Amino acid sequence: EKSDNTSVITDFETNESLNIINKIIEKLPEQSKLVFKLRHYDDYSFEEIETITGLSSVNIRVILSRSRKYIKENYNALYNRELNYKLENNNEYCLNITQ
Repeated sequence: EKSDNTSVITDFETNESLNIINKIIEKLPEQSKLVFKLRHYDDYSFEEIETITGLSSVNIRVILSRSRKYIKENYNALYNRELNYKLENNNEYCLNITQ
């Protein structure tokens, strides 16, 4: 039973992390968001992204690098903000899932 609870908590945390990452990605500039999604969601090659966007391979790599950096830098801040909000506004629910 303990492993079932651990699994539920892990699934919850994974979903929360994905929600936070998606929120951050949506804040990227349109071109960066498009390039990031084509590469990481749709698994397009650099050549395919070049054809779709008209950007050079070098530009695509720079956009991806900056996008990843932006996501990493903003993840912890947004995660902590969301967690604090949930603890403040739904303390009973948070306590129930951790017991």
